[in-house]
Amino acid sequence: MAAWPCMVSPSPMRQPRSTNQNRSFAQVLNESCEIK
Repeated sequence: MAAWPCMVSPSPMRQPRSTNQNRSFAQVLNESCEIK
């Protein structure tokens, strides 16, 4: 649960527009979380 404190928003996961954009969004969130 404390692994992804940034991925707590069901906004991008609720509206999966594109697989490519989804991957980019996930990477951006991961980077933002890692660079706390």
